[in-house]
Amino acid sequence: MLLKNGNASSLYFLYQITLENRQMTDAIINRNPAILGGTPVFTGTRVPIRILMEHLESGYDLSYFLEHFPSVSREQAVQLIELATEKLTADTEHEIAA
Repeated sequence: MLLKNGNASSLYFLYQITLENRQMTDAIINRNPAILGGTPVFTGTRVPIRILMEHLESGYDLSYFLEHFPSVSREQAVQLIELATEKLTADTEHEIAA
């Protein structure tokens, strides 16, 4: 289960991704106070990114999520999962090295 057993919440990791990889994530994540009070959403939608993580943590597959949230593209969802995985891997490697 992606991110479920991490030390910090899924949202925390995704927030870090947004800050550290601004250019790369602009096509995926949007944070705008006028949209859901600044909750990170998939760019071009009002779908919070945490919804994808919650679906995956609950055992649903990506196809199920995309079927229920058609405004999110497969590419956006896959890129978000890849970014989250990279961040978790980098954090784990950093902790091991320290």
